[in-house]
Amino acid sequence: MPGLREDHGPEVGAAVISGHANPSGKHAPFVIPFRAAADAFGKPVLYIHGDGHIWTHDHPWPATNILRVQVDSGGKADPVEVTVDTTLEGEPFIFDRTPFD
Repeated sequence: MPGLREDHGPEVGAAVISGHANPSGKHAPFVIPFRAAADAFGKPVLYIHGDGHIWTHDHPWPATNILRVQVDSGGKADPVEVTVDTTLEGEPFIFDRTPFD
């Protein structure tokens, strides 16, 4: 993420970061630079992860441009299809939780 803004500039309208864990205090070596980079990026950022195994869609950090989505438990739910549409007003991330229906 740190090089994203410098390398691609205005052609990038949003970012999607995929991880495994819900970032917590023990993940500070990732969380601190991630939050700073997302804040500097200034465009919508999605951090999508598993770990908690229940659907969560929130903004847990002070930088309001970061959306955190935690997906449902594997094996109990379909994969989530994420579409990014930067032409939408507000949040550019669209989630299809039943892409095989």
